[in-house]
Amino acid sequence: MDSFEQSQLSGSYLPVSALSACSPIVTVGDLGVNIKSVSNKTLDPSWPAIPCGLIAKSFFSDNYTLYMAGQNSSIAIN
Repeated sequence: MDSFEQSQLSGSYLPVSALSACSPIVTVGDLGVNIKSVSNKTLDPSWPAIPCGLIAKSFFSDNYTLYMAGQNSSIAIN
């Protein structure tokens, strides 16, 4: 699979126009709607996806569930 950009994974910032090897995940908008930053700000859908490509999307798709010790209830993570 060739859906990634090696320069970007090495820490280089690349504009959307330089991310042709990342198709179909090139921009933030390709990831979905209302993608948020770690500070909870909505990212511009036209910005480059960092990291881009299907490899990055599949790699960073973890789901977590937290449970309280001694209780049978989980803690929701948004």
